[in-house]
Amino acid sequence: MYFLPANIANIPQFTNNFQRKYNFLQKLYSKNYNFIEFLYIFAPKIISVAAEITIGAWRSHKLYLNMTNNNSPAKVGIFSEKRKRKRIINPKECQFDMKDALQQLFLAYHKAVTLFNAEIGLTNPLDRTRGMEASYFNSKLMQCLREYFDTSLKRGKYGRMFLYKNGYIVLFKKLGKNGKPMNIRTKLTDSIENQLEGKLFNSDEDGSSPIIFFGYTKSRMGELIHPRLVYIDEGTVKWTIDESQITPENEVNMFTSVAPSSGHPAVKPHLKIKKKAE
Repeated sequence: MYFLPANIANIPQFTNNFQRKYNFLQKLYSKNYNFIEFLYIFAPKIISVAAEITIGAWRSHKLYLNMTNNNSPAKVGIFSEKRKRKRIINPKECQFDMKDALQQLFLAYHKAVTLFNAEIGLTNPLDRTRGMEASYFNSKLMQCLREYFDTSLKRGKYGRMFLYKNGYIVLFKKLGKNGKPMNIRTKLTDSIENQLEGKLFNSDEDGSSPIIFFGYTKSRMGELIHPRLVYIDEGTVKWTIDESQITPENEVNMFTSVAPSSGHPAVKPHLKIKKKAE
């Protein structure tokens, strides 16, 4: 036991706060607890404090290792928690599940292109702000999609529009040269392109539904061409479904022969056929 002088309370420089602490200690020691009794009384508090200190030290150590070995987490045994990946699908399975919805997607796309070409031509190309054409076409596409899918077309987080149909989530994006959506890299895009499970768009969505993209390409001449469905997993394009696999060839030619309005130069239909022949 620690010895405390009996007259310590009479020393004038002790404050009231210290006086209260001293009274508590004097009361505590006056009961003559031995070491075992002391541990028995204060063991829960001691264990709680010790646990907090240990957990805090481990977190700091883990963070330090993560920062110094960020490129090789295997060296320190730190791995990201693996989440269940969305089910693997193939184009035939998708065609069977989506059935008529696939053809309706292409029909809506071609209607949107016709509306877009007619309405965007009213604005001089010199007066169009950056991103106007992409944003305007997406609005026209959503307008035409709603005619076919109504409430199946939903608005998710950050205003992202998506179609939930027959157990599939369909996103709509302009595609780059590599056939992948033109996105700014974020955690959300990484999750999408790796088919990771979770509620990425809405709180009431099915977090296990596979994600596919309905995309298109913009040619050098300013045409919106090559609409197709794309499935991406592990950051790579696994398969695509072209319009010719869904829509009869004569209907495809009918849509692609529609000339856009002024302000949008186009490759003539017979030139396309000539290129394919070559």
